[in-house]
Amino acid sequence: MNKIIFTLAACFMTICGMGQKLSSSSAVPSGAMVYALPSTTIEVEVEIVREAFIPGPYAEYADAYLSIADVPRREGTNYSIQNVSIRPLITADYEAMYAVPTAGKTVQTGIMTLSSEGLIFAGSEAENLKTSIDVGTPIKNFQYFTDRLPSSPLETKRTSMYDRVKTDSGFIHVPYQQSIINEKDPEHKAEEASKFIYALRKRRFELITGDVDNAFAGSSLKDAINEIRRLENEYLSLFCGKSSITTRVYKFYVVPEKTKNKASYNVFRFSESEGVSDENLRGTRAITLEVIPLNRTRFVDGINTEGGSKVATLYYRVPETANIQLMDGGKELCRGTVPVYQIGKEFGIPADALFK
Repeated sequence: MNKIIFTLAACFMTICGMGQKLSSSSAVPSGAMVYALPSTTIEVEVEIVREAFIPGPYAEYADAYLSIADVPRREGTNYSIQNVSIRPLITADYEAMYAVPTAGKTVQTGIMTLSSEGLIFAGSEAENLKTSIDVGTPIKNFQYFTDRLPSSPLETKRTSMYDRVKTDSGFIHVPYQQSIINEKDPEHKAEEASKFIYALRKRRFELITGDVDNAFAGSSLKDAINEIRRLENEYLSLFCGKSSITTRVYKFYVVPEKTKNKASYNVFRFSESEGVSDENLRGTRAITLEVIPLNRTRFVDGINTEGGSKVATLYYRVPETANIQLMDGGKELCRGTVPVYQIGKEFGIPADALFK
């Protein structure tokens, strides 16, 4: 909302007569000032993270060789709600527009203020609208403990093997050599990859502690450690897989109804497999916004303007304070307290108080 505020006296020097509520068939009197009462629109901003996962070729051996359990083995796409925020926006209520004829008299300054959008406020109330409410709830993604062991969890034991060969005098053990070329199976490849990971970790530890013949210093040490970490992550992806993460921000707008009771509004639908949806698709659930008026204006009676012109010349609204909650089923994603003008009460300034 544009925050340029000016007084009625500065823009409309004269005023008289009674306030006239406008409808679709109303004719605006010549020289009349037209204004609207403010209305609150609640903006819901949601940050959605899309993670496309490709499993590593050695995923089934991650627990055996790296002690990393529960590594996904299937390709898939997952959506999650990363951050949410709610903030009030002040807009014109086109069902509450008024025209005030002008003739010969000026309005006292400081009683009413009018925004550049034609919204009228009592006193300096519009200045308080410059600060919006912005709250967020970060949700962290799950991470594996990929650096649990500095060395392999497997132990190697040496045993002696012999071939028995029959001779005239009995049996003897004859050693022999034979070269056989076979393709390594995936498990052997996974074992070699895990050994390389542990070798990188050992080398990184040696560099950090200075347990090397030619020690690095300054930026050279930092570059060496970063390169070792990059290689380790590349080899870890053979077990843990790779993820492609993209983020998208959605904005939704809710205009609360003119009711004093608690109201719930469907903002959008969401699921971990489909993300954000406007349609009621199978597997999606509703993300709702609950507006709960606190009834702080119940002690003062307002003016019923539905019947047309009343005694007051200018009408204005005092907003009702409401708690708003963004809910994912029974889970609260975000909460805030905002002024909601359309569920507040309307008042008027008598002509005698306006003119001078």
